[in-house]
Amino acid sequence: QDEFLSKTCATLKKDGQVQITTKGIRKGGSYFPAEVSATLIKIDGKKYVQWIVRDVVVKQQAESALLENAAHYQALFENSPIPLWEEDCSELAAYFRQLTALGNSDIPTYLEENPEAVYQGMSLIKVVDMNHAALSLHHADSKEALIKTFGKVIINTSIETLKEILTSIAEKRPRSNI
Repeated sequence: QDEFLSKTCATLKKDGQVQITTKGIRKGGSYFPAEVSATLIKIDGKKYVQWIVRDVVVKQQAESALLENAAHYQALFENSPIPLWEEDCSELAAYFRQLTALGNSDIPTYLEENPEAVYQGMSLIKVVDMNHAALSLHHADSKEALIKTFGKVIINTSIETLKEILTSIAEKRPRSNI
């Protein structure tokens, strides 16, 4: 305990502040998890230490509940029989903002008139995660392997789908047959 106090005081002198996690003692003698913040303050040339002790029981319970929820939803995602993947489209959004800033306010028309922009946009979508059903659908050994090649899978699939839609329109077939 003396070593802990001397280390805490040394850090306080050196940095002017310190924050530690420890156990606090309530008036009744029971212990609780606590965050202790200490700040060295100078007022009129005199040094003071401001100590703030926070009971973090509720904070720890909330963090635990968040972790439980995250684990629950991750399990639902992983074990869904439907192939699912999580995508990061932030680069795509930036690309669309850039196109708009350059005067292309009608993105669908721009993409229609500039097929290379479709490829560019598709390449900006990053797959972050996918579930077991997606791996199975694409006969992949691992998420890492499929994520590396997933852009090619999406582009090829999307282009083929577009070809089928265009063909059905040309042949006046209903799209529901595709």
